[in-house]
Amino acid sequence: YSRRVPLDMRDQYNSKRIVVSLRTRSRRAALRSSQQISIQLENHWSAIRVQQITNNLAKQTKTKHLSIDFEGCGFDLIDARDNYLRLKGHEKDSIFHRIAERNVEYASDVIGNKDLSEYTSTDGATFRDALLGRGLTVSSVKRIFSSVRSIVNLMIKEHGLVAINPFAGTYMPEETATKKRTPFPLDSIHRIQTLCRQYDDDLRWLVALISDTGMRLGEACGLKVADIITNTEIPCVHIRPNESRRLKTKSSERTIPLTGESLWAAKQAVKSSTTAYLFPRYTKQGKANANSASAALNKWLKGHAPTGCVIHSFRHSMRDRLRAVECAKDIVDEIGGWSTSSIGESYGNGYPIAVLHKWLRQRSRPYLFSNALAPPICAATLAALDIVKQDQALRLRLINNTQRLRNGLANAGFELLGKDHAIVPILLADAQLASQFAQQMQGLGIHVVSFSFPVVPQGQARIRTQMSAALSDQQIDLALEAFIAVGRDLGVIV
Repeated sequence: YSRRVPLDMRDQYNSKRIVVSLRTRSRRAALRSSQQISIQLENHWSAIRVQQITNNLAKQTKTKHLSIDFEGCGFDLIDARDNYLRLKGHEKDSIFHRIAERNVEYASDVIGNKDLSEYTSTDGATFRDALLGRGLTVSSVKRIFSSVRSIVNLMIKEHGLVAINPFAGTYMPEETATKKRTPFPLDSIHRIQTLCRQYDDDLRWLVALISDTGMRLGEACGLKVADIITNTEIPCVHIRPNESRRLKTKSSERTIPLTGESLWAAKQAVKSSTTAYLFPRYTKQGKANANSASAALNKWLKGHAPTGCVIHSFRHSMRDRLRAVECAKDIVDEIGGWSTSSIGESYGNGYPIAVLHKWLRQRSRPYLFSNALAPPICAATLAALDIVKQDQALRLRLINNTQRLRNGLANAGFELLGKDHAIVPILLADAQLASQFAQQMQGLGIHVVSFSFPVVPQGQARIRTQMSAALSDQQIDLALEAFIAVGRDLGVIV
């Protein structure tokens, strides 16, 4: 390391140049050491210059002795903030800058803007107590501490400062009154989705879009029309950062298939938007305003949602709805944009959109039984009613067949649902058991179907059989034998 001594510092040195070995062969390490030495020298020379100026001023006063302690690292909390924003804020939005500036202002108001070397752990505790005293929750205080701690850490590491971080290791009390988000019950989701169709405006489109995708409100408010793709085999929405809003985490950037009410809402919003943004009401002057949308939507939901449910509750409900259809955790995380818990899950490009679409369809209302009947089904139903009116023989045969099957199953010990109906459900309760039962029946040549949530209520999985007038007594008895064999094999009956 070689550096010329400034003219006004020559009397402090025996040579015009400072030359010292950095004791490394690494160019990178040498550059880093050189930068640190230069900074320390500048600080040292600045201190000497200030001392000289102070000495000159002291000669003009009546005070005989004036001494100033120049110990310290030369950087205060505001310097650390400016350094942090200079290094990390050049590609970040205004929110990033505002949060850093606000949190440092909180700290400097409470414990002062001092040289970093002067702070102690007591200052950290004082700052914590002041924030809690303002009524902030422990989780909010932790977020503020995390921000200020990162700012100070970066300054210490960048300049090789000898200082402790007063915001590291500060004790935080346990959160005693954490308010847990309440998910929407499934019937409430369906009721609200029906209301959204009735109102059919941009506020309700936003609710419907979130209800069947589980996206965050901030993500939805900042969507652009170009993010909605409906002219493909699998309609979808691209969640990606833009100038109006950033995303919470890297895993938040994703593609979600559009199904059910979310597809309807997306189409309505695209058709009605007059700007590049999907929801112009909440994206003005190029900035998405999720707070304004949250206030308006929660005010409307208050009159229609269960107590404790807010717009963000749809996101919690989505995770529960996917769990209910036994969706794998990593697929749930990918749909919701939640951070994965292991390194292995982050490898690759994720699941194909067709896989995500399959799982979202399973819990989307219009794909259950609320969609309109196709014209051929309506025509066949009308023709069947005409046949029944003309001849009662088939109907009587159906009644007899149904009674034969019901009596045989009941006598064997199966629990049946309904009464005197041609659809004969066998209650098994457990979804996995119902699926295994149906597979073994089909292996014996008897076609039955297992039903589980959300097609039927939670915990009421069943085998669904549907009697026909075309079956003979011998065929029904054959089916009964298969039911009894499989039932005993799986422990359903004895």
